[in-house]
Formats: sequence, C-alpha cells, structure tokens
Amino acid sequence: MDDSPDLYDKSKSIQMLTDNQLYRGQLENVPEKKLNSVRVFISSTFKDTLEERQMLMQYIYPKLKKYCQEKYNIQFRYSDMRWGIQDQASYDHSTEDTCLQELEQCCRLSVATNCIAVKGQIDYHMSETRLKDSWHDEVLEHAMQCKMFNKSYYPRDGILDEIKDFVTWNAPRGPCILYGDPGTGKSSIMAKVATTVSNWFLNPNSVSVIIRFLGVTPSTCDIRRPLISIIQQICSIYESVKKPNIDSSTTILDIKEALQTILKNIPPREQLILLFDSIDQLQVEDYDCSKWLPVDYPKNVKCILSTIPELSSKNCQKKCAILEGLESILEDPTMIKITGFDKHLAPQVLQSWLKRDQRCLIPRQMECLQSKLKDSGCNPLFLSVLYDMTLKWRSFDEKPDVDFEKIYDIDTVIAYLYAQLSEKHGQVLFIRAMAYLQQADGLSETELEDMLSSDDDVLQSVFAHYLPPLEVFRLPSTLWIRIRNDMQKYFVERDEDNIPVIYFYHRCFREFNVFCHWDKTEVSVKRVQLEYYTGNIGEYANLNKRPFEIKNEKLKNKYPELEKYKGTTLPVTRGLTEQESYVKNTKGKGRVYNMRRIKQLYKDIEYPLCEPYFLYDYDFMSSFFHCYKISEMNYRCRGNSRVYPQLRFNLELYKASYAVLGNHPGNFAFEICSLLAPFMNVLSELTYNLLQQCRSNCMLQSLSREIGPYTSCVSRFMVGVAYNISWQSSCLFVLGTEKVCIHDFNGRIDEYVWPSKEVFTAFKQRGCFICLYSAHSLLLYDYVYSEKCRLQLDAEEFVHIDLIRLGGNDVLLVCSRDSKSIDLWGFYDGVPKKKYPFERFDECIVECSTLITYSGTLIKITLKNGRIHYLHSNKGSFQTVATLNKKPGKQSILLNFTTDVYYSEGHSYIDLYHFNGAASSESNPFQRISNLPHVGNRCSRISCRKTSSMQNIDDALIWFTSKYAVIVDFYCSHIVIPGEYTGICEIHVSLYDFSNLFGNFICCLKKDKTGINIFEWRCDKGVHMYRLLAFLELDQKIFNCVCSIDWYSGIAVYCALEDGELRRYNATMMASLPDRPAPFSKSPILKEQISHLQIQDKILLTLDESKRVHSSGSSFLIIDSNMRQLLHIDTKLPLTLNNVADLKITCRSLLSATVPERSILYILSDDQSTLTIWDSEKNTIKYHLIHLEKTIKVQKLYALSSALVFHDSDQRVHLWYIDADKATITLERTNHLEVKSTRLVLFHQTVKKLIIYDVDKKLCGKIQVESPCDAFCFTTDEKYLFVISHDESMLQMYEVDTGKMLEKLFIENMSPLIQATNDHLFLFCNNKLLLMSITGRSSLNRDTKVSPAMCPLFEEQYWLWTHKDKPWTVTSYAHLN
Repeated sequence: MDDSPDLYDKSKSIQMLTDNQLYRGQLENVPEKKLNSVRVFISSTFKDTLEERQMLMQYIYPKLKKYCQEKYNIQFRYSDMRWGIQDQASYDHSTEDTCLQELEQCCRLSVATNCIAVKGQIDYHMSETRLKDSWHDEVLEHAMQCKMFNKSYYPRDGILDEIKDFVTWNAPRGPCILYGDPGTGKSSIMAKVATTVSNWFLNPNSVSVIIRFLGVTPSTCDIRRPLISIIQQICSIYESVKKPNIDSSTTILDIKEALQTILKNIPPREQLILLFDSIDQLQVEDYDCSKWLPVDYPKNVKCILSTIPELSSKNCQKKCAILEGLESILEDPTMIKITGFDKHLAPQVLQSWLKRDQRCLIPRQMECLQSKLKDSGCNPLFLSVLYDMTLKWRSFDEKPDVDFEKIYDIDTVIAYLYAQLSEKHGQVLFIRAMAYLQQADGLSETELEDMLSSDDDVLQSVFAHYLPPLEVFRLPSTLWIRIRNDMQKYFVERDEDNIPVIYFYHRCFREFNVFCHWDKTEVSVKRVQLEYYTGNIGEYANLNKRPFEIKNEKLKNKYPELEKYKGTTLPVTRGLTEQESYVKNTKGKGRVYNMRRIKQLYKDIEYPLCEPYFLYDYDFMSSFFHCYKISEMNYRCRGNSRVYPQLRFNLELYKASYAVLGNHPGNFAFEICSLLAPFMNVLSELTYNLLQQCRSNCMLQSLSREIGPYTSCVSRFMVGVAYNISWQSSCLFVLGTEKVCIHDFNGRIDEYVWPSKEVFTAFKQRGCFICLYSAHSLLLYDYVYSEKCRLQLDAEEFVHIDLIRLGGNDVLLVCSRDSKSIDLWGFYDGVPKKKYPFERFDECIVECSTLITYSGTLIKITLKNGRIHYLHSNKGSFQTVATLNKKPGKQSILLNFTTDVYYSEGHSYIDLYHFNGAASSESNPFQRISNLPHVGNRCSRISCRKTSSMQNIDDALIWFTSKYAVIVDFYCSHIVIPGEYTGICEIHVSLYDFSNLFGNFICCLKKDKTGINIFEWRCDKGVHMYRLLAFLELDQKIFNCVCSIDWYSGIAVYCALEDGELRRYNATMMASLPDRPAPFSKSPILKEQISHLQIQDKILLTLDESKRVHSSGSSFLIIDSNMRQLLHIDTKLPLTLNNVADLKITCRSLLSATVPERSILYILSDDQSTLTIWDSEKNTIKYHLIHLEKTIKVQKLYALSSALVFHDSDQRVHLWYIDADKATITLERTNHLEVKSTRLVLFHQTVKKLIIYDVDKKLCGKIQVESPCDAFCFTTDEKYLFVISHDESMLQMYEVDTGKMLEKLFIENMSPLIQATNDHLFLFCNNKLLLMSITGRSSLNRDTKVSPAMCPLFEEQYWLWTHKDKPWTVTSYAHLN
C-alpha cells in the first residue's frame, strides 16, 4: 500500500505558505499542526495474530523508533488496540468508535505512512516535509499557536479599540502592556491582534507582524533565543537591514542594543508590530525587562506585551512584581487591564463557540451550563474548560451527571475534566501521568513513559487482558499519546535542562492538587520518580529489572508459556533509559553536567532516603555546586536538618565553604578535606565517608587556614564597609555603601542597590519594607515585591525614625529637629497619613524615642524647653499617658511600657520613672535604686524573662565599668560579670517551646574589639548566676556584630570586620568540636613584604628584597647585596648566622643560582662580566670572567646541573654550559621560567603552553594550560609541577611525565611565590604563609580507639543543649533599695 500521494498533499499544505508570508505574519495558510511523528495503526484480530504482534513489539518497533529518532529527530508511535480501551467502552458499545478515532488520528498526525511502516517510505516523506532550519521552524510554530489561540477569541468592548489607537498612533511610543490575572484571555487577544492588525492600515501589505508566545515552545523559555530569532526574522523581511553578528559570547545587553539598532533601520513606509505574549512564562531571571526590552521605538514600529501583574509560586521564594518592574522602566506606558467575562458577556461567548462548532444545546442543558456562571463574571479559562466538557453531551441527555453539578470554580472544573479523561483512559494511568508531570515540573515524553512503565500500579491497570513481551515490558506509547492529544490545549512544550519537556501551560493546572482529589499515594509517585533519576544506587531499586507480579490469574492462564516461572512474579525488562553520570567529559566542550538528573534529585532531596546517598556523596555534591547555590540546598533541607544533626553539621560545613565554592566549585574536594581533616576522629560515619571520597579526588590538603583551626565553623563574605548590621525577620541585614545585603537562614544572599548616592548609616525594617536613613535623608524601600523606592525625604536633621503599626496599618514615623510634630507616612503609597502637633508649647522637638511591643507603640518626646511627653498608641491614634516637666538625670532610656530610667555617668544610682502611675496623686512615680556599681556612659536595654518557669518577658538594664558588666533586672537587683567590655551585641533568641530550659543571654564585645563572650544569666528565686557558653577570638577588630541563638542551630555570631569582611561563626560547633589545631593555629603574618623564600629540610626561610637565599646541602646561603656578604645558616638547631665570605663584586641585582646536588652557588656581577662560584663543600670562592653578547641583559639567573640559564630583558632564554666554554644557546621567549636538576620549564604566552626541556637528554615536552602562568615550582623528585596564575588566583598541579592536570584550585589573594618538597607545598596569601600537604589522593585512617559519639554535634538534635554542662558561677544576692 503506497501512501505517497496522500502525504505529498500534506507537504504541499505547508509549502503553500510562502516564506515571505510566514515571516511577515500573514497567517491565512498556516497549517493547524506541525507533524513530527510517524504513527502506525495495527489492524487485525487480537488472538489470531498474538505472536506476530509480540514480534513486532519486541524486534521491529524498537528499530524503527531508533531510526526515526537518530536520523530525523521525530518520534515513531504505534497503535495497538489491545490496550487502552476501558471496560466502560464495552458497556456502552463504543469500542468500534474508539478504534476508528484512533485510526483517524494516525492518518491525520503521521508525517508518513499510517497503516504500513517501511523505512524507504519514511525517508521519502521526510525529504518532502523537512523544514529549512530551526528558526524558520520556530516562526511556523508560533504562527500555528496564533491560529489556535485565535479560535477562542471573543470580542470585548473597547479592548481591541484601545490597542488599535495605540498601534495606529503616528508618533513614536513606548510599549503597550496588556495585564491581567492568569486565564483572562490575554493570549487570545494577542493572537487576534496579530491576525487583524494589518487591516487597520491603508496599505495592509506594508504591515509585518512578529509574535512570540513565550514559554510555548522549548526555545522561548528564556528571552535570549526569542530575541535572536526576531532579529533573524526582521532581517529576512527587510533586505536593506543588515544582520548583526551574534554568537554564544554575545551578551543579552548587546542583543538588546542590536535589536534597537535594527528597529531604527526599518524602511519608513513599512509598519512592524512586535508582540510578546506572557512575559511571566519566561525564566525568573528574565522578569527584569530592563535587561532586554527596548523602550524607544520609531513611529513605524509598535511593541505590545502581555503579562500577569505579579508571580509567586513554589519555585519562587519571593514574589516577582513584573508589572511594576515594567512601569518603572517605561515613561507613561499604555496600560490595558484584561479582566474576566462579566455576567452578560459570558453567555454570549458560549453562544459564539456553539455557533463556531455548529452545535446547539437543548434548553435544559443550556440552563445547567449558564448556572455555573457567577453574577460577578467568570475567568475565560474556566469558561473554556467548562465548554469543552459539554462536547460529549448528547441531545437526549436531559441532565448532566452529579459531578458536573459540583463545579463552581477553576479547581472543580479541572477536577471534572480529569474525572472525564480518567474514565476514558483509565483513572490510574491518567492521574499518575498528570501527577508525574506536576511533581517534576515537566517531563520529556521518554521520561514520562519510563516512569509510567516503572509504576506497577499503572501496569496492573493497563495489562488487564494482554501482556507485552517480557523483554520490552513497558507501557505502550500510544496510551500516553492519546492522553496528550486530549490534553493538547492545556500542555506546552518547553526547554528544561537542555531537553524538551511537556508541562502545563496554565498555572491553574500546575498548582492543581491531583492527590487531593484522587490518588492518595503521593509518596509512591515521588518514590518512583526518585528511583528513576537515582539509578541503581544504595537501597534504591533497579527499576529496569524489577520483577512484575501478575495479580490476575486469568491473565496468567492466557499465557501458558509463563508457567515455567514459579509463582506469579515475572522477570521483565522495562526498557528504561539509563541515567547518565552527573558529569562527563565531552570532546570540545570539556566537563558537561547532567543538569536534568541533578535538578530532579535536588527537587526531592528532602525525601529521607536521599540523605545518605546524595548529601554525603562526593559525586553528587561536587556536581551540585557547579549547578546550584548552597542556599537552595538549605531551603530544601531545612525541615530534615532539624531532625538529623549530622545533616545540619554538613549543611553548616557547606555554608562555611561557600564563599569559595560559590564561584569556584572545582575546589569542593580540597575545601571539604581541609575543613574536616582536623576533626577526622570524631566525625559521624557518613561524614567520614564523605571525607574519604574527597581525599580520593584531591591531591592537596590545606594544613594552615587564615582564621584558625575552626574554619569549618565559619562562613565568610565580602560586603565592604558595613555601617550597620541587624537581625530582622529571620534574616541578617547588612547596610553598606549604596546597597543593603540580606542574608537569610538558608544562606541565600540578596543585594539591593538604591538609586541615590546618599550614604545611609542606619536602617529600620518591617515586613517587606526597609527604611534607610542618615542625619539628613531617608529612603523607604520595598525590597520584596517591586524592589523600588516608595518614599524619599530630606530634612535639616532627623531626630528619630521608626516603622510602626498603628490602627492595623504599617506607617513610617518621622520626627525631625526643629519640627513641632510627629509625622506618619504610609508604606505603600508614600503619602502623609497623620500629624501629631506640639505647636501649643511653641517648642521644637529635640529628642524622640520609641518602644515597640506586641501591645503597641510607646513614644517619648522631649521638647526644647525640657518638657517630656509619653504617648501610647490606642485605636489608630496616640494618647498622652504622662508628662514630665524636667529630667531627673542627664541621660535616659525607656525600660518598658510603664517605666523610664534616668541616669548620669559615674553615679551609683539610677532613677525609675513609673509614668503609668504618674497621674495618680496617691503614689510617687519616682523610685531611686542605690548602691550600684558606678553607672557607665551608656545604658542599654536587654530582654529577659521573669522566672525560669514562666514565659513572661520583661527588660533589664546593662552597662559596663572598667572591670565589669553590670545587669540590673526587673526585681531591682543586680548581677556583676567580670571582664573588660566595650558594649553588647544585638542578640536574637528563638527557643520555640523550650524557653523554660534556659535563662537569659547577653553577648559582650571585649574592650579591644577582637573578642566576644556569650553568657547565660539567671535571676531565679533570689539567686544570681551566670556562665560562659561560648567565646570568639578574632584576628581583626570587630566593626559590628549580631548574635542569633536558636534551639536547633545553637549560637551563631555575625561579625562585620574593619576590612569589609562579614563572618558568621557557629559558636556552638566551635565549643563542641575538639581543640585539634592545625600545625599553624594562626598563620604567621609577616611585617615586611616577602620577596624570596627557600626550603631546607623542615625549615622555611623568607627574606626581603635586598637579600636572596639559596638551599645548599643542609644549609642556607644568603646573599646580602647591601653589605656584599655571603652568609651561612646551618639548619641543625640551634640556628646560627655566620659570614663565610666577603664578595668582591657588586651584586645589587642578586643574580644568583645554586646546583644543590653539587653544593655550588653562582653569583653574576651587576655588569655581567664576572661569575662568582662558591663551593660549599670546600668553602672556596672563585671569580670567573665571562663574555656574554652585548644584546643579552640578564634579568634572572638559574642553574641546571650542567648549564646556567640566563633570562634577559627581552624575555629571551639562553643556555650557557658551565664545563664547556661554548656560545649560548637561545630558546623561546617567556615571561616566566623555572628549573630543577636537568629540567627547564618555560611558559609560551602566545599558544598558552608550558614547554619542558630536559637539557641532558635533549628532550622537549609541552603541556597545554588554560590561563597565563606567573610562577612555577617542581617537587623535589620532579614528579609534579605547580603553576600559579596570579591574576585569576589559580593554582594548577600537573604530572610532569604525562602533562595531565591533576588539580586546579582557587586560592584567594595568592602571591606568585611558591616552593615545594615531595610532601608539602608553601604559598603566600596576603603575606601570610599557607602550608599544604601533597596527599596524592590517599585515604585517611582515623583512630579506631576514639568513638565518633564523643562529639555531641552528631548525637544531639538540639544543638543549644550541648552547652548545658557549662559550669555556673553563683554571685551573692543583693536587693537594691
């Protein structure tokens, strides 16, 4: 049977649409659907041809599938009606209809033959229908989408007229924005504009329309590729427009600029309409339209965009205000709001759809349908799905089923749709297919069919009457194809992780809870999905070979050949796609990461079984850091980390290393080894195994760290100058220059840059708003939704600013010097709300303070005449509760909602003013507390609880003397803690339901600002006591600090240092890990700049630029150019410095070199005429006249065993043999070189190669390097070569014999000074010594006598509880009068 003529007509239908028509947006002849599969319908009786069908499935179909995929990238599908016909079809006699419908689908959607499959026919038809290129295919895809969306359009009053006015405006205009909630019909309106806009102009042929339905095709999920294809399309329409050069290195800003340039070159008599539909369907990074959207257009180019106003989903940790972002970059944009159908329009739309489809409903049916339309109107998507449900109604169906009566919103109509399709395709199969798509945020068809084939519940429901061959025991692909065809209008194909996946187009479908309505086995669905991407790891099942249990005995009786298998379990092969490794080396591309597998495993990382096989697995975690941020891992694991302490330890470890791994994930093994090795003996088994895996993948291990042995407890970030830091809303806010950095508890860091150049030194935060202020200016900033300034004020001098809640509204309280009122401003609109004047006193406000608690806000106002007013918030306003005519002390601080404290520095008393009782004449509102240690220059308020058994919170005072910290509690008694302190750190305590187990906390900053002590103190039943929970000793002064105490994570301290670094110390980890310092507990900091270094035995010697040191035998030889002396140090202890010779030459250039194996030192005079030779064994010195060419100006001197190497000022390298008086031999030019024994290594800048010469053997080898080389060093045995790239701060390690790169590490601020032995490597970073061990991928052996359980971090769920055994210091009780 030859189907060629039939398919030739299909190819002609595409060719009838000319390229010019397609590119210009003339879509009349656009086909309904692109054909991208070969579909074959198998027609025969089932029983008679059972063996033939099995043979086709087992041998023929797989080959045709592979052929179509590999040669033409199309799918091969077959329709075998043994499966997929539900029992209901037999009851209502619809089996024949189902078969005929399937045959019709095969005829309509197959690009080739549909009743017989021959390879030659496929080749013939593909040659006829093959499209030209990918972007041409893309344009056609959007044209077909436009035609589909246009079918659901219904006119709405005014909308098209507004768009027409915008498009036909004969002047330059910025983009027009259509916005509305999901499902309001924006896409259908855009499609209608595309098909009718040409009729709005006098010359329709001059109009070209370019439309992109973003997110609908794989190449429109990001904005880069649509912009490039639009540029190509414009250049194809207008021959006069020159196509720009765009490649993979072209940035998105460059593409934007290229598009702007092209738009200006559109011929003046031509009209171009650009349509971008659904900005919200792009990836989150592209929601910022300022990066890619042109804002200025010539008058003959108009641009229209559509979007939902804001986006908040499970994959977006904060809301994205797309509409506000667009408004902020456009000047006076045309905004058109799209709403749902009102109660009058919705019935008209239904009638138009019935007319379009040549249908009619009986009155009872129409009445039932219209009853679902609300008086307030309805969402067009809801109406569309509802209408689709009526397509199966018959004229004699007087009343719909009971489930239809339950429909009232989009969720219930989707539930009804799923119920109808479940009845058609089988509930288990259909619902599981939807569930897998939803759980994975989209799947490729291969992935989905694999998962359904792995799900035994699905196969049990499908294989009810017939079994496929055991060798290809999987779901017939045609069953999924039928589901896809029925859901086609709700699906979209997009590009995820470099593969095309099927997903829901509408967010309503994405967020619909499948399991709530039908499938209660959400865990089993997650498990199958997890096992699929896991592969055969650990306890996870091998899905491909998992046996299948037959639960239907009749089915087994139908297949007698299965009797050889005992029981009802069959050994099957499900033909699943094998998971590729996390990373593989691809020729020409280097290391390519399996983003698909990593992402899907990461999505389910909180699943308990994932923990040991992924979070403690080197392969997974190292790959993860190449693809994602640690904050995303913390976000996923935040729940499990509270349950599993060893998981929490690892997450803290990853946080500590993220300052490096965030930009240099290749350091993973090195960082983990360096952090964990000092505590090897106390690690849990899983963490110890991770350490061993890292050791197997790392050649080096750091033995000295810049901030001591507890680097695993410290996270570091560079934030610049930190004017203020504060813990607010579970986040750390860092106020810097022109920006605010927000560090959340997951480790994610967000930066917000404000528009002005004002330097703000303080801030207040409430909800999603932050108020930045200085003495003269303030800025109220929405940092969550719009990321824009809501209010900006200037004043002579601000006295006080705060963010408070008044009458159920958030307001900004502003009080400025010389003002006579308190002003309140709205957060969201930035307009004045209320003013509380003090004009009647004719005095300006000089001081203001606030105290905010759950019961309201207290304000204290001090006027210029000294009069003090206390105001309390009450039902949306402020009420004066007390007035004080004169201060009883120089300084004051609000203690709580009823008491103000007045004090003076140096006095031994304080005065309490109980203003809540000041109006009563029966009591004295003042109370003096005497017999106190001398009051400091500043008192601070700290929170404390009244008793250890009560949850009530009150406040206490603290100040510092020269020897103590003094705390006065609510009982008017005090506690003294010895120590020299300068202040307290802000402290945030979250103890949940366990607060009764601990007392009160203070975090004291030491007087020298390099240390912090964290104390717990109690005032319980007349007994005062305190204990030191943790302490920090830093190598720099602390500029600002904040302490956070959490029941699970323990004590964390954030320190902003003077050099701009922010460190987070987990003080609980530091207090719990054993004190096992590295060889250098603090890396030595050298006062002078290091220019030279040398190693001998176990001694490293460093010198300044006026000296040069060399190793010779067991000694150091030092050349002092200033004194013209040769000095000697014997490495045998004690070290002594001796003068062994006075030099008769001038050698300020320090041109010298040694041949260690011959114990000879060479020194070249500055005039290059004399070579001084010192023999260490004979203690003799000789002077040898040499004759170098005048063109050779030696800059550096090196010595091989048989030759000297001169590196001249022209970067040339010359060999001069010592024992043979020969002319020099000139080698390549190089910036840097190194020698060892008989080997010489040069760096060739042009080709980026290291050239290694063996001078004695006359051999030459080359090593390709990735970056410029600034310093080299061989190990003593010449086995390894280390290379420093100073600009990139990269250290590379090569195997000399093979040229293979063994290691590439980022070492921060590394200087080009390096030395190595066989076992150790010596570097300098910030003039600090960094010592590394050359481990050679060896394993570690820990002390088996030490039990890992000795470290409570791996045993105790609540880390704060690890401090419970710290000793208390009890002080005497002292009640104050």
